[in-house]
Amino acid sequence: MSKRKIAPLRPDDVPSRKQPEPAQRPVPEDDWAADAEDADPPARLLTRSEKREIVTLMRLGAPPLLSFQKVGVTFEDVMLTADEDIRFYSQLQQVHDVLATNVNSAMYKAAMNGSVTAQTQFLRRSKQQPLPEEDHQRRIDSRKLKRLIVRATDQWRKELGIEEEE
Repeated sequence: MSKRKIAPLRPDDVPSRKQPEPAQRPVPEDDWAADAEDADPPARLLTRSEKREIVTLMRLGAPPLLSFQKVGVTFEDVMLTADEDIRFYSQLQQVHDVLATNVNSAMYKAAMNGSVTAQTQFLRRSKQQPLPEEDHQRRIDSRKLKRLIVRATDQWRKELGIEEEE
């Protein structure tokens, strides 16, 4: 075998490492105004029939966002309503818990039929997730605590004659 000599690189052969400066994009002065016009309308509370329809669709296994879209409400509307209406929040949580239990049951069945992947996933999930009742109670307790703090703060302000900060 013959060895070939490789010619050394000259500075002209090496591409420049200096990056070209990015072109400056002109920013229109009314950019903020355009954003305000395109903004979504503010969230609103759901009606009783909208809440009932969402819960029914989710019980049947429809994904949450698809349920919201079918009823004609936004995610923000649902979250605002869940924050204000503890009963609606509880119904959504119960539906989620039932569907999660169905998934765990199917995974358990597959694991018992010998699926190593299902066995591994089932064991991982059982270690990571708290029992649905414990998690649900913790969430309700934290919401009650927040409301209690807000009420106590408002009461102290009234008693001390302090006006609310904005």
